[in-house]
Amino acid sequence: MARPFRFLHLADLHLDTAFRGRSEAVAEALRRATRDAFEAAVATAIERDAHAVLLAGDLFDSEVLTFATEAFLLDGCRRLEAAGIAVVYCTGNHDPGGAAHRVRALDWPANVHLVHSATPTTIDIADADGEPVGRVVSAGFAKKAQYDNLAAKFPAMDGGLPTVGLVHTQVAGAEAGEAHTPYAPSARPDFEKPGYHYWALGHIHKRQQVFPDLPVHYPGNLQGRHPREAGPKGGNWVAIPPMGLARVEFVPLAPLEWQHAVVRDPAGDHLDALVAHLAERVPAAGAEQRLVRLELAGASPLAEELARDDNRAELEAQLAARLGALDVEVRVGDLHRPVEAAELRATPSPLATALALREQALTDDDLLDRLLPATLSPAAPSDEAERRAYLRELLADLEPALIERLVARGDG
Repeated sequence: MARPFRFLHLADLHLDTAFRGRSEAVAEALRRATRDAFEAAVATAIERDAHAVLLAGDLFDSEVLTFATEAFLLDGCRRLEAAGIAVVYCTGNHDPGGAAHRVRALDWPANVHLVHSATPTTIDIADADGEPVGRVVSAGFAKKAQYDNLAAKFPAMDGGLPTVGLVHTQVAGAEAGEAHTPYAPSARPDFEKPGYHYWALGHIHKRQQVFPDLPVHYPGNLQGRHPREAGPKGGNWVAIPPMGLARVEFVPLAPLEWQHAVVRDPAGDHLDALVAHLAERVPAAGAEQRLVRLELAGASPLAEELARDDNRAELEAQLAARLGALDVEVRVGDLHRPVEAAELRATPSPLATALALREQALTDDDLLDRLLPATLSPAAPSDEAERRAYLRELLADLEPALIERLVARGDG
């Protein structure tokens, strides 16, 4: 009985990223973690007896590639070669494959299929007995600014073998796409052509299946590079049986995990209480190490103390020790001292006036109509009575937000 086509789908490794963290120790940890993640990927592919490793572009961060990284990368590919595992690598916008670009000059081992042309090419993948077990159709970037739709060029396939489309692209409507330049833009119809069992994509760093009813996948980048790339990172392990649907499993590979949390109204009126409260708001990490960023907003009895750099530095050190984190960064946004609404109403101020107007408008139709904005939300009813009820519903929930906004601005 024929076995499934097994492969590890990776994307956006960005080797040799010039990390500029809060400290050189953090930057060095990120550089090391990126390499360690690739080492873990190679080990996973070998341990799971993969037929192939698919690299969906942006293997390097730029043309400036260190000799150490070159040697490290080629060593990993040679270990995959020794295990009988093919590597199919299509170039992206960070590592384009034009004749003058560095990627073409490397001494790739024989198991590496480098795809650097916008014209799709088909690569058959064999098992240990030399029998075809799967097929990869791929296209790559010859230049950095690739604005042609590469996915549209892929041919329909007969589906005789489990077939994978491999390309670096931005799919219209993909989550977090706004964070990336829309290189090689594609859309749903490009992935509806027959004969493909899985689409292995790169470019967008957030792991996702783009369409719930189509096997179009971004595995996310291999190692998070900053707080906006929080959570577990790794690759997709995929098995496609000769007759059937692809089975996809996310495999965490990154040894360092970013965690990002916004904490509103942080509790605690002394350091130990604040540390305990904030530590509870940070979930457990699945990786060996973690970097944490906390953004504090709202009311806190320690708002004035947290405005000082030295106090935040001590809080960060205490939290790092408590969480066992490599580094903790605390940012203070619209943080203000707790206030009592009754006290604010009794003290002449712009906020007291605003609160009084809000309270009067809850019962005074004439005032409510005078305060009515020129343009209302499309959700607002057109009937006068229903419109007033709609506006009063909004006003009923406005007091806490109004207090917070004006106190944060210093108008209280």
